[in-house]
Amino acid sequence: MPSSAAEGARVEVFASLPVYAGSAIFIGGFVAIAVLGGLLAHRFFPQSILEQHNEIAGFVFAVVGVVYAVLLAFLAIAVWERFDAAETRVHDEASQLLVVYRRVDAFPSARYALRKEIARYVDLVVSDEWPKMNVGTQSSAANQVLEDIAYRVRHLRVTTATQQDLLTSLIDGLQATMLDRDDRLLLSNTGINKFLWTTLFLGAAAVLLFSYLFAFKSTGAQMAMTGLLAFTLALVLYLIAVMDYPYRGDVRIPVTPFIEARHAFKAIGF
Repeated sequence: MPSSAAEGARVEVFASLPVYAGSAIFIGGFVAIAVLGGLLAHRFFPQSILEQHNEIAGFVFAVVGVVYAVLLAFLAIAVWERFDAAETRVHDEASQLLVVYRRVDAFPSARYALRKEIARYVDLVVSDEWPKMNVGTQSSAANQVLEDIAYRVRHLRVTTATQQDLLTSLIDGLQATMLDRDDRLLLSNTGINKFLWTTLFLGAAAVLLFSYLFAFKSTGAQMAMTGLLAFTLALVLYLIAVMDYPYRGDVRIPVTPFIEARHAFKAIGF
């Protein structure tokens, strides 16, 4: 049976591995420990006594299983929604930059320099920041370039009412871009805390322990049922683990929106 606190603390290690290797090690190890625990339990628990309480054990197991299923489903949905929100942040950030890139043409004297800096920021996000986010860091160069862009926009010279309206729009767009970037970096470094992981593994251990209280006449049937139960639990736990940090590992949000924005910049020109 898996050790809850220890595995909860180390689950990020499995999630950081290539997905096929990580899933094989995590799920395979989980199933192997669960099946071994079941075999040991039935070696020392008197089968005659267990048979007398199969109906009661079944009722209690159903209650425990439902309670844990609710907890597991709640966290799985929460992680999935968080992953989806993180992907939306990336699209919003890239889209806002594209809007700003287009609208700076209202300021001919500053257009070329600003567009060059916006394109440079996107290049840094693609080539520098995204690889760094995979290990939980960020690009200080990209941060500095974005701050410089925001400073230049705030100090653009306005000569007409139209330019004033566009300047307000540019400032709002850059503000939204910076907020999206802050959210992206925050989501890159925050995940399910150790207490919740411990709770998840303790719940899985409780479900498996209750499954050991059933009497089996066939060792093969016992191994198959225990293994399938452990496989189902491990599969959901691993799904939560790989999606917990949306910008890390193999199952992570791609940088595609910024690449597409870079292509759009080239089409628009400086």
